Amino acid sequence: MEDKNVSFAVLRSDMGTLSIPLPDVMINAVAGKKIDISYGLNSLLKARLPVKKSKTTLSIMDTELEVELDDDVLNRLDELTDAAISNSEGFASEFYDLLRSALPYDDRPCSTKQFEYAELIATTLGVDLPKNLISSSEVCSEFIDKHQEGFKLQ
Repeated sequence: MEDKNVSFAVLRSDMGTLSIPLPDVMINAVAGKKIDISYGLNSLLKARLPVKKSKTTLSIMDTELEVELDDDVLNRLDELTDAAISNSEGFASEFYDLLRSALPYDDRPCSTKQFEYAELIATTLGVDLPKNLISSSEVCSEFIDKHQEGFKLQ
């Protein structure tokens, strides 16, 4: 829509100011209204802003992994606490599965869901889990395949 009369909507924050051309017809339509466009404006602005990334290090015991994370995530890390992460339902499991998926297939430990299912089968059938079940997705799959039929009959 082209309106010859154009004014500007102005977005202000501590970080800067953005002037957005807006036809007077829309300015008049919005005048005095209380509307919430937060989600849509965030999406619109994010789509036009390049994501800034920084390299950082993730330490897992003696292993250092170089990771590249969005700056907005890194700038907000101080908002997270160990307790918040520990109490966040599923976070540790999702992190485990993220690391697992990055490993070569032959080096993958079993997934959280695989292990839980294998434990349920073992408990129900009264059988022992193989010693290396946790460290090998393949061993876990073989255990499940071997006992799944008997488990389903329970």
